[in-house]
Amino acid sequence: MRQRIFEDSKGNLCGEYPHDPVAGFQRGKRGLRRRLVLADERQRIGDEQAMILALSRYGDVENQIRDKQFANASKERQKEAKRKSMTMRSAADEWLASIQNIASRKTRLVYSQTMALYVDLVGDHPLREFSVQNNLAFMRALSTLRSKRHPDKVISVNTQEMHIRHLGIFLRWAHDVELIDRTFRLKKPRTPVKEMETFSLDQLQTLKVFLAAKVDQARCGCGLPDIQPTARQKRELVNALNLYRSFML
Repeated sequence: MRQRIFEDSKGNLCGEYPHDPVAGFQRGKRGLRRRLVLADERQRIGDEQAMILALSRYGDVENQIRDKQFANASKERQKEAKRKSMTMRSAADEWLASIQNIASRKTRLVYSQTMALYVDLVGDHPLREFSVQNNLAFMRALSTLRSKRHPDKVISVNTQEMHIRHLGIFLRWAHDVELIDRTFRLKKPRTPVKEMETFSLDQLQTLKVFLAAKVDQARCGCGLPDIQPTARQKRELVNALNLYRSFML
């Protein structure tokens, strides 16, 4: 590296450190600048001694710059190594900690339940190794997972879909903080479509007779002689009539 020492506008002797293949790129077009001899020190020892002192300090400052850049590069390498080796569990812990102040306790609890289920059912593999195959494995495992409230039944499809949705939120966060390099469109279980229920003619006739009887019963309650119907009795009659009219429509 060529040495360049110049005088700034305040009379300080400064060193200029241009780009170097080893030291790396420095700030500014002409390189990084550092003060080597201050103006008052230069005035005290004279210009000649000040230049000799600046030349001797130039190399020391250069070494300091190299050491600092080496330390920064080492930190970046450690950060990258941590990013590559981070597991699903440790990443989930960071995620839950990051939303401590922006999500409710209930939300954090269900998120943590989802991630705990994933680790138990799929495994605590490195986060960067997540793939669509892991998504499918989690979905298959959820489809056979027994309900805690009803051990004889599998958890509902809506609950399965909820856990997949939570996993997707976690993966989007991981991408936002640069723990993974891509986003995923997770596959979800297909919610069963309920068929339209139809009634037979006999069932419709039975329902019609029932609704008509409810109207007659409500009218009797409002039509007693010398007794003023209450607000509740009036409301029951209106409700019965509305149900019968809706059925006829």
